Amino acid sequence: MSIRVDGIRKTFGGFAALDDISLNVPQGELVGLLGPSGSGKTTLLRIIAGLEKPDRGRVLFNERDVTTLDVRRRKVGFVFQQYALFRHLTVATTSPSGCACCRAVSAPAATRCAPGSVSCWNWC
Repeated sequence: MSIRVDGIRKTFGGFAALDDISLNVPQGELVGLLGPSGSGKTTLLRIIAGLEKPDRGRVLFNERDVTTLDVRRRKVGFVFQQYALFRHLTVATTSPSGCACCRAVSAPAATRCAPGSVSCWNWC
């Protein structure tokens, strides 16, 4: 399933958690959202899953607008962040650990990533 968000804005009182956020995730891609605490990562994921409604913008699954679709009908979920990285692993071997739990990784992730790269998102 492809996921696209266009011009998402979400405020909580006077605080803009997300302002004009757009993202395109083609079918089959695995994407990681990285950023400091309070940068809007979880808010964006909650909007994509349907747990929050955006103030403005659209969420599309396979180019179908699901912005107002009930959370139970979206059939989407997400995994909350873990609060600790595995100290004995590199970024390239820590990030796909969730895929390994699903047995979706057929070869070690490190063999599919360029040395020093943190932008290899198609592991699963």
